[in-house]
Amino acid sequence: MGEKKPLKPISDYIVRMILQSPFHKLIGEKTALIEFTSRQSGRVACQPIRYLRKDTIIQALCGKGKKWWKNIKDGAPVKLVLDGKKYQGWAEVIEEKDKIIKEWQIFVRSLAGESQTGKGSDTGGSIDESLLENYQFDSSVLVTIQLS
Repeated sequence: MGEKKPLKPISDYIVRMILQSPFHKLIGEKTALIEFTSRQSGRVACQPIRYLRKDTIIQALCGKGKKWWKNIKDGAPVKLVLDGKKYQGWAEVIEEKDKIIKEWQIFVRSLAGESQTGKGSDTGGSIDESLLENYQFDSSVLVTIQLS
């Protein structure tokens, strides 16, 4: 028999409610809510994600075990709640480990470079090496969102 996780849906619901409220900073600055259309049911679904942002590009490493990303696998319109504000965008997923590592490294390094020039980014001018080394790329997908 599989192990039941009865509190998971409740905790997801609480996180979603907080991210859509004025209290969104309680969850953390780099947590967003992605909204997408389910391929199976056609209903709108949403999922909290941890992300990095550079201007209008959002990237998030997500575990393959979480099946929600398959709904946007071939590219799909999404809505995001970032810092309490709603945005629209286009999401794509990269599944191949080598491509994930390459894209993630380029993105993270570009954030550090932009921050040093005074433009908006998420790293404060330096690279936290754990952003490049400590992820389990074998068990992750990279979700890239271009905001409209």
